[in-house]
Amino acid sequence: MSDHERRIVAYHESGHALATLILDPSRELRKVSIIGNSRGALGFTWGVPGEEAHLRSERDYLNEIAIALAGVAAERLVFTTATDGAAGDLQVVGGLARRMVHDCGMGGVLFRSEVGSESLREHLDNEMRRIADSCYRDVATLLERHRPALDRLATALLANETLSGLEVSELIGSMPNEYKTLSVPG
Repeated sequence: MSDHERRIVAYHESGHALATLILDPSRELRKVSIIGNSRGALGFTWGVPGEEAHLRSERDYLNEIAIALAGVAAERLVFTTATDGAAGDLQVVGGLARRMVHDCGMGGVLFRSEVGSESLREHLDNEMRRIADSCYRDVATLLERHRPALDRLATALLANETLSGLEVSELIGSMPNEYKTLSVPG
């Protein structure tokens, strides 16, 4: 990777890590790296869910979507454009939004997509897009508000390539729990 690409990956992964710490403090952040893996990813952010939950709320889904979008939001914040490095993240977002809307009746649509017309499917797809757009706007605002922490984290990743969750936490200090501050689309 060129130095410019390394910077992009560092900010992308820093966006994921910072959003994870702020939006899902129960998730244990284990590692953030800008070293590629065998599956083609140029970097990764690895977190482990907290206690096992048998039910997931709409808020849980929205936060997970926002965390997945935080990489591309960080790229746009710092470099004013996004790269194709977010392709895998966008697949995750699509899957989560689809599950919310099509399978779980979240987001204001209370029936499943199999029982409906083309106009119903279009309505469901529009609802998925609205949810993703809202989560993107919220996480972009969150990263902008915490830009100094994002910069510190990216700088440390560029210097060290891999950081443990503890190193990340020490580097950025305590972050406010903004779990309930993201707007629920509606």
